Amino acid sequence: MRGLPPFFIVKRCTGVPLARGWRHRAENIMRLSQSVLSALAATCLLAACGGDSDNNDAEGGVPARSLFAPTAASPVVPFPIDLFFSDATNMATGLTQDTTLNLPNDTASPNPLVTALNRLDGFSTSATLFTDLALNAISIDSANAGGVLVINTGTGMPLAPGVDYDVVQSSVIQGRTRLLIRPLQPLQPGTTYVVVLTDTLTTQTGLPILRSSAFEATASPDPVGSENNPAPAGATPTQIATLELIRTRLIRPIFDRLIDGTPDPTPGLDGDNVVLTWSFTTQSISESLASVNADAPRVPPALGVADTQATSGTFGDPTNAVRIYSGSMNLPSFLDLPSQTNPAAPLTTFWTADETRPSDGNSTLPNGQGGVLPCAFFQPSVSTTRCFPVPEVKATQTVPVLVLVPNNNAPDAPVAPDGGWPVVIFQHGITRNRADALAVAPALAQAGFVTVAIDLPLHGITPQSPAMGLRSTMVPERTFDLDLGPTMVGEAGACDQDTAILGGAAPAPDGTTDCSGAYFVNPGGLLTSRDNLRQAVADLIQLAAGLQDDITVVNGPAIDLDNGNIQYAGHSLGGIVGTTFLGVSDAINAATLGMPGSGIPGLLDGSAAFGADLADGLAGLAPEGTDTYETYIRFAQTILDSGDPINYAAQAAAGHPVHLVEIIGGANGGNNPPDLVVPNFVVRNAGENDVCPASASLLPFLDTVCEDRVLSGTDPLVAQMGLDSLEIMPPYAAPDAQVGADTAVRFTGGHHGSFITPTTAGTPGVTEADAFQTFCEIQGQMAGFLGQAAAGLPEDSLSIPVGVTPCALPQ
Repeated sequence: MRGLPPFFIVKRCTGVPLARGWRHRAENIMRLSQSVLSALAATCLLAACGGDSDNNDAEGGVPARSLFAPTAASPVVPFPIDLFFSDATNMATGLTQDTTLNLPNDTASPNPLVTALNRLDGFSTSATLFTDLALNAISIDSANAGGVLVINTGTGMPLAPGVDYDVVQSSVIQGRTRLLIRPLQPLQPGTTYVVVLTDTLTTQTGLPILRSSAFEATASPDPVGSENNPAPAGATPTQIATLELIRTRLIRPIFDRLIDGTPDPTPGLDGDNVVLTWSFTTQSISESLASVNADAPRVPPALGVADTQATSGTFGDPTNAVRIYSGSMNLPSFLDLPSQTNPAAPLTTFWTADETRPSDGNSTLPNGQGGVLPCAFFQPSVSTTRCFPVPEVKATQTVPVLVLVPNNNAPDAPVAPDGGWPVVIFQHGITRNRADALAVAPALAQAGFVTVAIDLPLHGITPQSPAMGLRSTMVPERTFDLDLGPTMVGEAGACDQDTAILGGAAPAPDGTTDCSGAYFVNPGGLLTSRDNLRQAVADLIQLAAGLQDDITVVNGPAIDLDNGNIQYAGHSLGGIVGTTFLGVSDAINAATLGMPGSGIPGLLDGSAAFGADLADGLAGLAPEGTDTYETYIRFAQTILDSGDPINYAAQAAAGHPVHLVEIIGGANGGNNPPDLVVPNFVVRNAGENDVCPASASLLPFLDTVCEDRVLSGTDPLVAQMGLDSLEIMPPYAAPDAQVGADTAVRFTGGHHGSFITPTTAGTPGVTEADAFQTFCEIQGQMAGFLGQAAAGLPEDSLSIPVGVTPCALPQ
C-alpha cells in the first residue's frame, strides 16, 4: 500500500494588486495521485468501515445495536479513542513510549496522514467525534437529551448538550447511523474525556439501543472468557486476549471511576444503563508557542533598516504620508531552510522537539493507579508534545523588514512624541507580501504610528512583483526565490501557478520565481502546514521582542520608538495567525483583526474561493459527499489544531482589546456578497435537492458543503472570543451609542480585500462607492481604535470610532 504523496499539484492564483483570484476563486487546484485512495483506505478502521452488518431500518420494531467490534475482521470502533495510545512492544505499560498516538500504519509504505497523526500527543479539541449504530432510524432528539454524554474526567462533570457539544446524524453514511458529536467550543487540551451512550438513546419508535457483544464482554467486572463473563461466540484465544486488554485498560477504568466508582460517580449513570462508553484524550495545544514566547528573543533580532526613499525614486512624492525604510532582522527558524541537496526542505519539514529541554511536568497518559505518568517516564518525541514542548532551532534566518514612519514633510504630519513613536505590527494575508503595509500605513501614520511589517513564512516579494523596488540584493526573500514549477505572471503582477513537488509527475522549473505563498497551505503535508502557522506566530513574537528597542538606521539617526508600546493589525491570514499570537503573547496592547477565521480545513472547504478546487483535487480519491472526504477534513483539523486560532481565541480576547472586521454582505440592494474568501460560517450547502455533492449550491457565497463545520469561519471565532457585534451599512453613519472595544464590526458593503484596497477588485455585486467607503471606514476605525490603546486609555474606556471618518468617493 502506498502512502499519500507529500504534495498535491497545486494551482494558485495570487494577485498584485489584490489577488485577482478573489475574482474568480483562488484557483487552488489539487490534482492528487491515485495512490492517495489506497492510502486513505488504510483509515477504514478509523471510519468504522465494515460496520454494515445487521443494518436495518426500524421497521416493525427492530431495535438498534451499537457497533463496537475491535477484534472483528473489519474492526469497528468509535473515533477518536484512546486505544490508539497502545503499543504492544512496551512491556512496562502497554502505552506508546513517547506519549504520541500509535494508529495502525503500513510500515513498508506508510500513509503520511497516519504518520502525521502519530506525531501528535492526542486527538483534536475541535474536530467531530463519531460512533456508529446498526440502524438508520435513530432519534437524534434522544441523543441530545441525555442519550449521549461527554464527561471531562478532570472535573468529573458532563459537558452541557447544546452549549459545549451537540449530536447530529452524518449525511454521508448509508446503511447505518453515524452519530457525529460536534464540539460547539473547543475542548480542553491535554484532557481525557469519556463518551457515554446511555439507554435513553432510542430509535425513532422509542426502542432501546443494544450493546454489542464485544462491549458486553469488555464492560464486565470479570475477565473475558471467565465463568461470569463468557467470550463472544466464535472468539479466538487471540481475540479474547485483546478484548481482555481493552477491558482492563480502557473500559473498566471508566466504570470504576465514573460509573460504579466512589465517592463521586457521575450522577445518573450505573452499570446497567450504559450502552457504550470509551475515552479519548485531546492533544497539547499551546505549550510549544508558550515556550517560544518565554524564550524570546531566541536569537538577537538585529533589527536595522536603510532609508529606501532616499535611495530610490520608486515610491513617489517625498511629501507622502510615510517615509519608507527597508532592512532586515533575524528570526529563529524552527523549520529547515532549503539547501543545494534539498531545495524543497521548507515544504517537507516540521517542528522537531528539542530533546535537551523536556518538561518537568506530567503527561496525560494513565499510570494505572488513577493518576498520570510523569514526562520523565517517556522517551523524546519526534515533533513537539506536552512532554517535549520546545522546538529545535534549525537556523537563524535573516528576513526583510519594511518600516513606514510618519513623514514630517507631509501635510498635517504628526509631531514625533518625546517618548518615541508607538508601533503597529502589520501582517499581510495569504499569497500577499509585506508591501501591503503601504495600504494601511498612511492612516496609521496620521494617527501617529510607525508601521512595521515582515512576510509570512514562504511569502515575499518576487522579481515579477510590482513591489520589486522593495527587494534587497543583500536580504533573501522568504520565498527563497524557489522555482519548483511553471509560473504564469499576469497583468499587474498577478501570479498563476501550477506546482507539483514529489507527488506524481512534477512539472519542471521554468526559470521564473514561484508565487508568494504558493506553498504555505500544503494539503499533502499537514504537519508542515501546521508549523507554517506556528512559525508565523513565532516570527511575530520575535519581531515584538525586537521592537523593545529603537530601530537602527544605516547612515542616519535611529527611529525613536516608544519601546513596548506595540499594537497589531492583521488581514486575512494575518488576522488568523494574529489571533494565535494574541493568545500566547502579552506584548501587544490592542489589535485590529481583519477578516480572520478559524477551523481552517472546514474554512477552506466552505470558501467560495478555495472550496471547489479543494474538492476537485480530492474528487478521484476522496469525493465530496463521502466518508473518505470527511475523514480527510477530520484528520486535517486534528493535525492543524495547535496552529488553529479557534484554540487561542478566548485567551486572545481575554488578554487584549480587540476590534474585528467582518464582511457579511447585503448592501447594494442585497447584491453585495459576504466574504468570499474567509466565509462568515460554514453550513451544509447541498443545492436545490439537498443532495451532496451538489452541482449548484443554494448559498452562492459558499462552496458545496456536505457537513456543517460548526467551528469554521469568522462567526465561530467571534463567538469564541466573546465579542459584541455591530452591523453597519454604507455610508456608515455613526451609531446612536458608543461602540466599545471587543466588538466585531460587520460590514454589509465591501469585500474580503477591503482592508487593503479601495477598489472593488472585480468582486461581483460590490459598487465602487461601497468599496471605497468600506476601505475608508475600516482604516478610520483601525487607526482611531489603536490610537486610543497606544495613548494608554484603559480597556473599558476604549471605543471604535464608527462613522466618523470622512469617506466621500473621490471625483
